[in-house]
Formats: sequence, structure tokens, C-alpha cells
Amino acid sequence: MANSTEQRYMTVPVFVDTNIAAYAFGEDEAKRARARSLLANHPTISTQVVNEFLNVCRVKLKIDVATRHRLTQELMAGCDEVTVNPRQICSNDKSLIYRHSGGCQPESSSFNKPWLTV
Repeated sequence: MANSTEQRYMTVPVFVDTNIAAYAFGEDEAKRARARSLLANHPTISTQVVNEFLNVCRVKLKIDVATRHRLTQELMAGCDEVTVNPRQICSNDKSLIYRHSGGCQPESSSFNKPWLTV
């Protein structure tokens, strides 16, 4: 039987969002170092993060096509990737909006906005 004072630790996967991926290749040295330390632990990213990362590289970081594709391949090679299910996102989105809408029903015309459709 294990000692009752023994501590047990559980390892759980870490999910990295787009901002961490972008910081890893940005100009701010402190943010870049911290982001790279997070990425060094083989975190999980989503397909949405990959797409957003490409867009951040293009729009904010002004990185050329070949370089941003290389950086994206490096990002994906160092991470586990999960596919985002658009129906799940829409379902979660509608649920959040419903909770914060004062009881507006998802079927009502005020709830069905074009920006909610997938």
C-alpha cells in the first residue's frame, strides 16, 4: 500500500491557441521564449489554430508565402493536431449565446444570424 503522504501527479495534454503559436515566431523576445517553451512540450493544436496562424503570419507578421508555409509545417510537426468539427462549434456557440441572450430561443428569428451559420 502506498504511503498516505505520497503525492500523485497526472499528466494532461496541453492545448495551445493561436496567440502562442504566433508569439513563437514574433519579434517580442520574452513572448517568443515563453511560447517556444510551451511548444517544446508537444502540445495539441486544432485545425482552426493552424488556419488562424497562417492568417496572422500573412496579415500581422507580413511573412511571405513560402516562409509562412514552412513555419506552419514546423508548428504542425511539433504538435498533435485535432480537427475542429464545425457542427460542434456552432452548437457550442449557440449554447453560449442562448445563455447570455436573456432567454432568446435558438429557433427565433432574432437568434438566427448569418454569422452563426456554418
